[in-house]
Amino acid sequence: MTTYSNDPQRETAHRRRTIRYVAAGLCAVTAVLYLLIGLHLVTVLDGNADQTWGLAPAAAYALGAGLLVAYDRRLLWILGAILQVFVIYTYFNLASQRTPAFEVWGIVIRVVQVMILIALVYLEVRLPLPRSNGNGTGAREPLQSHG
Repeated sequence: MTTYSNDPQRETAHRRRTIRYVAAGLCAVTAVLYLLIGLHLVTVLDGNADQTWGLAPAAAYALGAGLLVAYDRRLLWILGAILQVFVIYTYFNLASQRTPAFEVWGIVIRVVQVMILIALVYLEVRLPLPRSNGNGTGAREPLQSHG
């Protein structure tokens, strides 16, 4: 493992990239689980209910994984965290309208989504992007991909 004890900014950037990659991996796992649901390889609803709705979140999470790998952007982290809260809330809010209300795959996906949420919040709160100048204004550098 490479350490950057002489350069805290590089160390923070390395840690930020690692957390982004972990979050991207979790997004990929979520995408695969939703794909299995959408292709009806995993049954989450009783009977022959249409589960093709799973293809849309599979695509969304695959896109999110790609964006997290490609870009080191605060806006991405914030939007991703907001979407995680929305999806988790919606699952539990609509549980009474489904049969069964809760199932193993839905709970597994929620656990992974909570881990994604934790990673995104950690990125925002603990690993800030570098400051643009030393004049004390606190302005952030323009968001850039990690290249």
